[in-house]
Amino acid sequence: MLKSKISIAQNGNKFTVKGLALTSAPISFRIYSEANPSIGTTCTLMVSTLGVAGVPASKTVSVDGSINITASVTPGSFNQELSVGSYDKSKINITQNGNTFTVKGLAPTISPVTFKIYPKGYPNNGSTCTVTVSPNSYAYVNRGLPSRTVTIQRIGSIAPWDPWASLIADAANSWNNSGAGVNITITNSYSLHTINVDSYGWTDGTVGTCYVAPDGKSSIIEIDTTRFPDNDERKRGVIVHEMGHLFWLANNATPQSSIMNYGDVIKGLSTPQPFDVAHVLYKYR
Repeated sequence: MLKSKISIAQNGNKFTVKGLALTSAPISFRIYSEANPSIGTTCTLMVSTLGVAGVPASKTVSVDGSINITASVTPGSFNQELSVGSYDKSKINITQNGNTFTVKGLAPTISPVTFKIYPKGYPNNGSTCTVTVSPNSYAYVNRGLPSRTVTIQRIGSIAPWDPWASLIADAANSWNNSGAGVNITITNSYSLHTINVDSYGWTDGTVGTCYVAPDGKSSIIEIDTTRFPDNDERKRGVIVHEMGHLFWLANNATPQSSIMNYGDVIKGLSTPQPFDVAHVLYKYR
């Protein structure tokens, strides 16, 4: 037996053969009766490169959805643990349970995410999977602005020194600095896109609305001051939320943090989150 290529460990009548190095020619060994060495059987084997079966070349998963990949090491006689290589954790999350890998979509992908599943200790072996994450149907409304650059006129009774003027400016800057490629300018000059803060007194629980014309050439954001406690973060969060509708984003109930989830806004969230940024980038890709 060539011990540089394989090792054999014995436990009673069980023999564990471990591959150590690739073989260019077969290796033979014999298992025989200790009482009578002439009685036995010869085994001939080759040591091949470890691989992984069961990994799809490509897969699609939706945001907040998941898929399972069950893999196995080849040749099948090897009892080898599996590992997963590096990947873009802002777009997908992978959890492992034995040889089953659960891939969860976090944000829609402009470019697919690639990762490798390989035998533990053999990162150069294994199989690669490319995952595309698609947005869920709840992510978008049916209209929005044709461009991420917009000038919004502040209308109504808001004076430049009014605290609401500062909150509106802060909300615009939150989007401008979010990485979503948004450029919002707030002005007192005429624009087809407007924002107004007033005591509308809506009785259905509404705190803000955003209307975008079907052609996206005009829009109206309205904020109701009568619904607000003395909490600037919540006020700012509502404005940021309503501005998100300009860029096609819908109200959602994602388990991820999102400015478009009013539950998060009520808790004090006041800036666009990675989930929101990714969906704007995907929409305007």
